[in-house]
Amino acid sequence: MNDPRVIDLRADPDADLSAVAAALRDGGAVAYPTETVYGLGGSCTPAGVARVRALKGRSSGKPLIALVASEEQVASLAWTDPARELASIFWPGALTLILPDPGHVFPEGVRDADTGAVG
Repeated sequence: MNDPRVIDLRADPDADLSAVAAALRDGGAVAYPTETVYGLGGSCTPAGVARVRALKGRSSGKPLIALVASEEQVASLAWTDPARELASIFWPGALTLILPDPGHVFPEGVRDADTGAVG
């Protein structure tokens, strides 16, 4: 494992993030600030999900959330009219939607094994 590295985008908004992208593609993880605590994240791949789950000590029965920038990034989910309305009002922003993933686009661990939903 590589030593942790801090990249403060407030101090350097043009920082080279290619190493971060490469680490995420290889199943690595990142820590990022949220409104209340630091979050741990990775790519929505089986390796990324496994890495974040291991770092968090998260049981397999509790899926991780998927952070997305827009509805277009998750167009394959089963959107409802109310979910679209909420997204149009609150995105970008702090909004959690839980939607079915009928095509199993998201890996198990992000997609709930029992309901097939993604949050």
